[in-house]
Amino acid sequence: MNKLVVVCVAIGVMFISVSSTTAEAQQPPTPELMQSWATTLPRQSTSLLDPVYSPIDAIHILDHNYALMLQDFGQNSPGDAWTKAGEGSKSVDHFRRALVNSPDKGLNDLTNRALNHVGDLFDDVNSTLTQRAAQRAPRSNLLWAQVEARLKQYGVDTGEPWSLSTAR
Repeated sequence: MNKLVVVCVAIGVMFISVSSTTAEAQQPPTPELMQSWATTLPRQSTSLLDPVYSPIDAIHILDHNYALMLQDFGQNSPGDAWTKAGEGSKSVDHFRRALVNSPDKGLNDLTNRALNHVGDLFDDVNSTLTQRAAQRAPRSNLLWAQVEARLKQYGVDTGEPWSLSTAR
């Protein structure tokens, strides 16, 4: 029995050392590779009814929906805000695959968390749970600020400041 435990521990240590060596061997992507990923269409459009967006354009669409939702609340138009929140929630689901497949795995994890938070926020507003959405907004904004900063580290032109990361 003791020999079995020793063998299992030795195999576990071996797997841990192999996986850590593999992780150390992976180099961060080049700025050129990240810029190419951010601005390249993932596929060709098949029709006017099926537009295709680059990852940075997809983020701008999410950001636009978020900004309009905030604007509608600021103008005391909750019905319009609920509509924008519904559109935003669908956009999160639609663009997730493209946004979490960058060459930078750390960015992918961060973007996925940011998408989860803003998706929940859109869902809360769409379900008229605006108080809960307001409580979640600062965490969502922080995550999007981190995504934006990470892209800028690679030299990606993120465009205008994002409402996703600067809204209060």
